[in-house]
Amino acid sequence: MRLLQSSCLFLAVLIVTPTFAWGQDQFYDAYLLATHDGTAMQLLLSLGQRNFGPGTTRGNAVAFDVFRSTMGHECGPEERVTDQPIAWPVVQGPGNFEVSFTDPNVIPNTAYRYEARPVDAARSPAQGMLVSSVWGYGIVGVALLGHGELIPFDNFTVYVHTCQSECFPDGLVVGTSLMQLGTTVILYGNRVGLTSQSNLWYPEFFATSANQAPCLVAVEPVGWSALKSLYK
Repeated sequence: MRLLQSSCLFLAVLIVTPTFAWGQDQFYDAYLLATHDGTAMQLLLSLGQRNFGPGTTRGNAVAFDVFRSTMGHECGPEERVTDQPIAWPVVQGPGNFEVSFTDPNVIPNTAYRYEARPVDAARSPAQGMLVSSVWGYGIVGVALLGHGELIPFDNFTVYVHTCQSECFPDGLVVGTSLMQLGTTVILYGNRVGLTSQSNLWYPEFFATSANQAPCLVAVEPVGWSALKSLYK
């Protein structure tokens, strides 16, 4: 893992509290961008610093551990990307903390979900205010990256509302000529970006194909006693 730390003067988006189908509200002014460069996944974690932001109300968090899992109809196994926690220094005054790192252990035609979790000095889950994770999504090649209903969103954009209990995030969709609003589709694509709508960060899926497909319905296992009762 290669690690590079830097500080910037400001973050353009004022408030960032997206809620995806896969997780809780995130930090203010926070995002995790994952981009495959043909060899490895390049990741950028950015956290803003404001009077009400994570820099002043982050509890006992001093670092981040980053985990990776595959996206799909079911969640893939979780693996830790960081050999050592990524230190999160205190930034004095307005600005933001950014850190770049690399995940080489990805395979072709696969979509990934990354989660940066705040940890304390003992590498245990951090406690206190605003210590929730920051999520990001990346793709290698062309892969399944979404399943849900297409609905209209702000500024004439299209949003996919993920099927319940499936391992995809909600997000904006590019490639709307392939799709019809109100339909439930499976999305394949070759890139996941970030975009700002109404002062929020959202994942942006670049779709290469969209096929109509209803959400999967979970089936409860039936025990033998229940089966016998059907034939009484």
